[in-house]
Amino acid sequence: MASPQIDFRPFVEVAGVYDTGLAGVAVNAQGQLGNEASMGLEVTGGISGIHSWKHTKIGLDYRGSVRRYLHTTSYDSTDQSLMLGISHQFSRHVSVTLNENAGLYSRSFGLSGLPQTVPFDPATTYAPTTDFFDNRTEYLSTQANLVIQKTARLSFSLGGDGFLVRRSSSALYGVTGATAHADVQYRLTRRSTIGANYEYVHFDFIGVLSGTDVHMVSGVYSVRLSRWLEFSGSGGVARAETRFIQTCPLILRLPP
Repeated sequence: MASPQIDFRPFVEVAGVYDTGLAGVAVNAQGQLGNEASMGLEVTGGISGIHSWKHTKIGLDYRGSVRRYLHTTSYDSTDQSLMLGISHQFSRHVSVTLNENAGLYSRSFGLSGLPQTVPFDPATTYAPTTDFFDNRTEYLSTQANLVIQKTARLSFSLGGDGFLVRRSSSALYGVTGATAHADVQYRLTRRSTIGANYEYVHFDFIGVLSGTDVHMVSGVYSVRLSRWLEFSGSGGVARAETRFIQTCPLILRLPP
């Protein structure tokens, strides 16, 4: 499939904001989470675009914002988001893709999304999406994938991911992890394809002695129903194992 050529263009936005639910990593005298509100000013800028050569394609989306509040300075922040996708066709049957998703933020509103200039969905990376506190968060996700088109019907894919999340508060946990995955796809007819996937994921949590290993196996079937409609379904099983180490007090009873 041919991708459109989108020139690299910078942009700048200036907006007035009113945010509610501002909360730090602490509770008030009543034991409740913070819930402040304030008006403010936000300036956002960046650059995005996509360029294709004969064998290589590069897509970029960078966004940065500066936010200042009128009634409180505790939640002023500078947020950054970078998404970069590079694909290269080494030969007629072999191609490699590299995807990067990195950023730092206190409030991630408006930085994440589905830009048309990068060849991947940010939801498929390991960027944090459920932060409840207005706390400084840094993240990095790197994905590499090798596709081998063995024949017109048979293809293989091998790849791996590395990711990390760090938070400035010692009360919040971070994570370092890696994944490995492989799949095979076979086109039965001009309209239908079957496949099988395997994925392994490992998590090491920062701030607590714990880790998780996940093994997943699934099958895929897709069929093209018409020129404009396609159905795809998958099903499988996963096994997760979590290890946790903590200090427990021991009471020794000596015999009389």
